[in-house]
Amino acid sequence: MMYSKVMLIDDNDLDQFVNSTLLKKSGFVDDTIGFVSAIEALEYLETVEDDFPDLILLDIKMPEMSGFEFLDRFAKIPDSRRAGSCVYMLSSSNDPVDLQKAKESPLVSGYLNKPLNPKIIEDVLCPKADGN
Repeated sequence: MMYSKVMLIDDNDLDQFVNSTLLKKSGFVDDTIGFVSAIEALEYLETVEDDFPDLILLDIKMPEMSGFEFLDRFAKIPDSRRAGSCVYMLSSSNDPVDLQKAKESPLVSGYLNKPLNPKIIEDVLCPKADGN
Protein backbone atom coordinates (compact mmCIF):
# COMPACT_ATOMS: atom_id res chain seq x y z
CA MET A 1 0.00 0.00 0.00
CA MET A 2 1.21 3.48 -0.83
CA TYR A 3 0.01 6.81 0.53
CA SER A 4 0.35 9.96 -1.54
CA LYS A 5 -0.30 12.23 1.46
CA VAL A 6 -0.23 11.59 5.20
CA MET A 7 -1.43 14.19 7.70
CA LEU A 8 0.15 14.26 11.15
CA ILE A 9 -1.80 16.03 13.88
CA ASP A 10 0.26 16.28 17.06
CA ASP A 11 1.08 19.22 19.32
CA ASN A 12 4.64 17.92 19.86
CA ASP A 13 7.08 19.29 17.27
CA LEU A 14 9.63 16.55 17.91
CA ASP A 15 7.03 13.81 17.39
CA GLN A 16 5.98 15.56 14.18
CA PHE A 17 9.55 15.62 12.88
CA VAL A 18 10.37 12.03 13.84
CA ASN A 19 7.11 10.62 12.46
CA SER A 20 7.36 12.57 9.22
CA THR A 21 10.95 11.40 8.73
CA LEU A 22 10.09 7.75 9.45
CA LEU A 23 7.12 7.85 7.08
CA LYS A 24 9.10 9.39 4.24
CA LYS A 25 11.99 6.94 4.72
CA SER A 26 9.57 3.99 4.73
CA GLY A 27 9.02 4.24 0.99
CA PHE A 28 5.26 3.93 1.51
CA VAL A 29 4.58 7.67 1.74
CA ASP A 30 5.08 10.35 -0.91
CA ASP A 31 4.40 13.41 1.23
CA THR A 32 3.47 14.42 4.78
CA ILE A 33 1.73 17.50 6.09
CA GLY A 34 1.86 18.32 9.78
CA PHE A 35 -0.28 20.36 12.15
CA VAL A 36 0.41 21.09 15.81
CA SER A 37 -3.20 22.24 16.17
CA ALA A 38 -6.24 20.04 15.52
CA ILE A 39 -8.22 23.22 14.79
CA GLU A 40 -5.81 24.26 12.03
CA ALA A 41 -5.86 20.72 10.61
CA LEU A 42 -9.66 20.85 10.43
CA GLU A 43 -9.59 24.24 8.75
CA TYR A 44 -7.26 22.77 6.14
CA LEU A 45 -9.45 19.69 5.62
CA GLU A 46 -12.64 21.74 5.38
CA THR A 47 -11.20 23.88 2.59
CA VAL A 48 -8.87 21.59 0.62
CA GLU A 49 -10.42 20.33 -2.59
CA ASP A 50 -8.29 17.72 -4.31
CA ASP A 51 -5.43 17.20 -1.89
CA PHE A 52 -7.21 15.35 0.91
CA PRO A 53 -4.82 13.06 2.84
CA ASP A 54 -5.03 9.28 2.42
CA LEU A 55 -4.02 8.74 6.03
CA ILE A 56 -4.37 10.86 9.17
CA LEU A 57 -2.32 10.10 12.28
CA LEU A 58 -4.05 11.82 15.17
CA ASP A 59 -2.83 12.45 18.71
CA ILE A 60 -5.44 12.33 21.48
CA LYS A 61 -4.16 14.69 24.16
CA MET A 62 -3.74 18.17 22.67
CA PRO A 63 -4.49 21.68 23.91
CA GLU A 64 -7.48 23.58 22.47
CA MET A 65 -9.01 20.50 20.82
CA SER A 66 -8.47 16.83 21.64
CA GLY A 67 -8.25 14.09 19.04
CA PHE A 68 -11.79 12.99 19.88
CA GLU A 69 -13.13 16.53 19.49
CA PHE A 70 -11.34 16.60 16.13
CA LEU A 71 -13.17 13.40 15.12
CA ASP A 72 -16.55 14.95 15.98
CA ARG A 73 -15.87 17.80 13.56
CA PHE A 74 -14.15 15.55 11.01
CA ALA A 75 -17.37 13.49 10.82
CA LYS A 76 -19.18 16.57 9.50
CA ILE A 77 -16.95 16.77 6.43
CA PRO A 78 -18.92 15.18 3.57
CA ASP A 79 -18.30 11.45 3.08
CA SER A 80 -17.46 12.07 -0.56
CA ARG A 81 -14.42 14.14 0.49
CA ARG A 82 -13.10 11.89 3.25
CA ALA A 83 -14.01 8.54 1.66
CA GLY A 84 -10.45 7.59 0.71
CA SER A 85 -8.95 8.70 4.01
CA CYS A 86 -8.33 6.56 7.09
CA VAL A 87 -7.58 7.78 10.60
CA TYR A 88 -5.32 6.13 13.15
CA MET A 89 -5.01 7.44 16.67
CA LEU A 90 -1.29 7.76 17.47
CA SER A 91 -0.95 8.46 21.15
CA SER A 92 1.06 7.79 24.28
CA SER A 93 -2.16 7.56 26.29
CA ASN A 94 -2.66 4.30 28.16
CA ASP A 95 -6.07 5.37 29.42
CA PRO A 96 -8.51 2.47 28.87
CA VAL A 97 -11.27 5.02 28.22
CA ASP A 98 -9.27 6.49 25.32
CA LEU A 99 -8.57 3.03 23.92
CA GLN A 100 -12.25 2.05 24.11
CA LYS A 101 -13.42 5.34 22.61
CA ALA A 102 -11.02 4.94 19.69
CA LYS A 103 -12.15 1.34 19.17
CA GLU A 104 -15.83 2.36 19.11
CA SER A 105 -15.41 5.23 16.65
CA PRO A 106 -16.42 4.28 13.11
CA LEU A 107 -13.94 6.89 11.86
CA VAL A 108 -10.90 5.30 13.51
CA SER A 109 -9.12 2.47 11.69
CA GLY A 110 -6.85 1.66 14.62
CA TYR A 111 -4.97 2.77 17.71
CA LEU A 112 -1.18 2.99 17.68
CA ASN A 113 1.09 3.67 20.62
CA LYS A 114 3.81 6.29 20.30
CA PRO A 115 6.48 6.28 19.21
CA LEU A 116 5.86 5.38 15.59
CA ASN A 117 8.50 2.98 14.30
CA PRO A 118 9.36 1.23 11.02
CA LYS A 119 7.71 -2.05 12.12
CA ILE A 120 4.38 -0.32 12.85
CA ILE A 121 4.55 1.46 9.50
CA GLU A 122 5.24 -1.77 7.63
CA ASP A 123 2.95 -4.13 9.57
CA VAL A 124 -0.02 -1.90 10.40
CA LEU A 125 -0.14 1.12 8.14
CA CYS A 126 1.25 -0.53 5.00
CA PRO A 127 0.46 -4.25 5.21
CA LYS A 128 1.33 -6.45 2.28
CA ALA A 129 -1.51 -7.06 -0.16
CA ASP A 130 -1.48 -10.81 0.49
CA GLY A 131 -1.97 -10.29 4.22
CA ASN A 132 1.41 -11.69 5.27
